[in-house]
Amino acid sequence: MKRQARVLTRAQRDVTSCYDFPAERSRQDAASWFHRFVETRDRLAEEADRCALAYESRFVVRELREVLFKTRKGRPYRIVVAIDEDEVLVLRVRGPGQDALTADQLE
Repeated sequence: MKRQARVLTRAQRDVTSCYDFPAERSRQDAASWFHRFVETRDRLAEEADRCALAYESRFVVRELREVLFKTRKGRPYRIVVAIDEDEVLVLRVRGPGQDALTADQLE
């Protein structure tokens, strides 16, 4: 089922933070990271139901899913989403080495 993917405010801040880190060294790396994020986000519109349950699902009432993507250099990133009837809500974006989210960080 095709849904609209919407990036919520906290996730937008995560994206900015994840983009700014490589941008300090290389605009090309930052642009490549952003391209991979957008590509993955857009894919979620059709495939969110097939994504794995997120670890954080056990701490909240709502079912959360996650999708992983890697940069050109192989660094893993994780997008945590919730699925509504007609939308995929991008709740958070996590980078390498970041801990699992708490319930407070998902509200």
